[in-house]
Amino acid sequence: LLHRTQTPAGERLSRIELVQGGTCGNLVEYRYDDNGQLTGVVNRAGTQVRQFAYENGLMTAHSNAAGFTCRYRWQELDGAPRVTEHDTSDGEHYRFDYDFAAGTTTVTGRQGESWQWWYDRETYITAHRTPGGGMYRFTYNEDHFP
Repeated sequence: LLHRTQTPAGERLSRIELVQGGTCGNLVEYRYDDNGQLTGVVNRAGTQVRQFAYENGLMTAHSNAAGFTCRYRWQELDGAPRVTEHDTSDGEHYRFDYDFAAGTTTVTGRQGESWQWWYDRETYITAHRTPGGGMYRFTYNEDHFP
């Protein structure tokens, strides 16, 4: 059974409950802040297994029950907030560079490896290059499905 809650940002899924076919009770619970942003996920045992943090409406971190944490730094670029750095609690670090005129985004890792994405005017990804040189191209139908 799906349960919903009303937040200032609108209706949100608050929990999923098993009502037949096994041990009845909550399967998962979702918690939100006053802005309607997801702040936590609680499992059937009542343990918080995911946690999320926000600043100015942008997700700045998320972590799991084992303590693995991802952090994000944002900057306004070309009139919109963009992730410019991402790091993890296990030492990964990535820098994001955007070239809006060329329609590219490049992500560079700690060791200098880079991933590159190309996108069209509607921001659909048209190609992706991996650090090893692998190249993937994407086309879309009239409904914007690959």
